[in-house]
Amino acid sequence: MINKMIESPFLLLAPYSDRLRVDIFTKEDDMKKSSDLSKIIGNESVCLNQVHGTKTVEIKDPINNKQDADGMITEMKNVSLCSFWGDCQNFVIFAPAQNILGVLHAGWRGINAGAINEFFNTLHSSYSIIPSETLVAAGPSLCTDCAEFSDPITELSNVDSKFFHEKHVDLRCAALEQFLGVGVPKSNIERSTDCTCCMPEKYWTYRGGDKADMRNGSTNVLVCTLL
Repeated sequence: MINKMIESPFLLLAPYSDRLRVDIFTKEDDMKKSSDLSKIIGNESVCLNQVHGTKTVEIKDPINNKQDADGMITEMKNVSLCSFWGDCQNFVIFAPAQNILGVLHAGWRGINAGAINEFFNTLHSSYSIIPSETLVAAGPSLCTDCAEFSDPITELSNVDSKFFHEKHVDLRCAALEQFLGVGVPKSNIERSTDCTCCMPEKYWTYRGGDKADMRNGSTNVLVCTLL
């Protein structure tokens, strides 16, 4: 397989390319959860059993793998943090002064439950880092037009209704408000404009027709590594 991964997708993180690598694998790469990521990316990798919850864990040993959580943080070099995603939001969170790296997978359930707040609670308790010291980069995810729900008021009871547009929800802005709310400066946040569902030729998308393939393991992968 010839990998066509998206290398260094965020301008915000470009000044740190000598000590941070970020890659995105898409449908063009035909990655699967069962793939040997370590062989492809050239170093050890850590993956979570993503449960659409709020838990963030600290990674101190690459052997400590497949925990039930959606966020992880590390100071280890040459160990790749891997987040699998389809239409959910996925974030790189980097504290350049302390050289601490985190990734967070947050679908609508995670946004509703407070996964972003819990990530920063863990970051502070483990490393004494405050949100204003971090940079946040968000990968491709559902746009408002593609994020349709049966009953947003019930399903997203903890999300401000100002983000509801009838049955559609602006999950991106809901997440942005949470990042700003914990203290991440807006100037420290960058988001990909790509929508997974609008671009099914490029990205795996659960809502866009790839349910069967994704249930069998096909997925987009965000890979982040301290060098």
